[in-house]
Amino acid sequence: MTTPTVLADDRTAPGRSPSSPSKASASVRRLTALARAELILLVRNRSAIFVALVLPIVMIFSIRASLQQIDLAGTGLSVAGAALTGGIGIVLVQVVYMTLVTGYVTR
Repeated sequence: MTTPTVLADDRTAPGRSPSSPSKASASVRRLTALARAELILLVRNRSAIFVALVLPIVMIFSIRASLQQIDLAGTGLSVAGAALTGGIGIVLVQVVYMTLVTGYVTR
């Protein structure tokens, strides 16, 4: 019983590393399948499309309109810069929150 036992996972073909391209292609296939499933769910859900595509644009323009009424001269910010920075933050939070909440409520 002095012969070493070799597990099936430890065997590799000569010149091939344990992380072979077949494992990488399997990961790509799984990721592609997941992306396809998520896209199908998004296309079927009209409210999610509205929240993800239309609402961010409306929010950025409404933030810009409200910032034009504020005096930003002393802060060193421009209206466009403040609207872009604030808009990105609000849109990211709002799109993720509203999409998840409507998904959980319907389930």
